Amino acid sequence: MARVWLVVRQGFDTYCIGKLKLRALTYLHKERPAWRVLAPKKLEAAVVTAYGLPAGLSDDPVLERLLARNLARAAEGPKTQPHMSLAIARRWCILMASER
Repeated sequence: MARVWLVVRQGFDTYCIGKLKLRALTYLHKERPAWRVLAPKKLEAAVVTAYGLPAGLSDDPVLERLLARNLARAAEGPKTQPHMSLAIARRWCILMASER
């Protein structure tokens, strides 16, 4: 009751309170709106496309391919330079140490 009073006190009307309840985690868990059901499927399709894997593979072949890909990349060694902010942070630390 105190929460409802606080929300109404802050200027929300009954319509807004009803809309807020539709966004609560309990509602989303119990009612399972269509967008919530489709979101994991869309995410999985996007990941499969990004990795260039054929659609419809089960978990084991996907994991085998990802492991092989990661091992191949690890064998190649690092390809990129350290991030610029890391270099700047190192310079700042050296500068601060020299001022002591």
